[in-house]
Amino acid sequence: MEMLVKKSDRQTIIDILKGISIIFVIITHYGWNEDQRLAALFPYYIDMAVPTFMVISGYVFSASYLKKGIIHFEDAYELIHVVKRVIRYTIPFLVAYLLEVGFTLYNNNEISFSGFVINFLKGGFGPGSYYYPEMIQLTFFLPVILFSMKKVPKIGLCFWFVFNMFYELIKTVLCLDPEIYRLSLFRYTFLIAFGCYIYLRRNERVNRVILGSLFIVGSIYIYLVRYCGYTSKIINYWCGTSFVAALYIAPLLMVIIYNFGSLSFRPLELVGKASYNIE
Repeated sequence: MEMLVKKSDRQTIIDILKGISIIFVIITHYGWNEDQRLAALFPYYIDMAVPTFMVISGYVFSASYLKKGIIHFEDAYELIHVVKRVIRYTIPFLVAYLLEVGFTLYNNNEISFSGFVINFLKGGFGPGSYYYPEMIQLTFFLPVILFSMKKVPKIGLCFWFVFNMFYELIKTVLCLDPEIYRLSLFRYTFLIAFGCYIYLRRNERVNRVILGSLFIVGSIYIYLVRYCGYTSKIINYWCGTSFVAALYIAPLLMVIIYNFGSLSFRPLELVGKASYNIE
């Protein structure tokens, strides 16, 4: 069984999805206890905010590169192109970071110069501080993912799934520090590749059976991890939002982007556009 997808450019649904995800991130940082989170089924929507951002990042990065005529691997690494992207992410982050530092000092907490630099490189303070370093890494690694998939998207997507699993295995064998793992882009390579895949396959037919199978596998995995206490020996950090759990949300995003691309809801679009640096 197959469905025909529609040709699309930049779609309003992308901003809506980002807007919803931003709201979900705010909601998740309220003081819910674990029982409340599980009872409200947070693992199936609130917790999918970051995986959604990563899939969307792969999608819009691909659209941006190819629409600008960057069709060869070496073109993506032209100095002016790389510098523009780094500046695009660094300036707004620096403003937010300085405000964060000011708030920290206002509360009589000391910050050494080395602490200032280290926390800047780590994306600031707090559990959600990893997005800036992720975007900087993505600037350099996205072309590797995109152009490895450009000719054969299906094979490329399978490769990045295996790559992601291999990274998890290596992380476990080497007992990688959770903080280093948290800041690493490699834990999201499959999700980013899936975003690239959605863009590259936008004018082709996609198989509903395969999408449905991925959705079911991801749904079951989330249930086992979050509701049954299952812990894999390999995927043992942030299991509920891992690339396997995201097999649940990635097919949904594909269907939504393909079929509701022109959907408009201005309030959410404005919220989503405020996160324009997620691309």
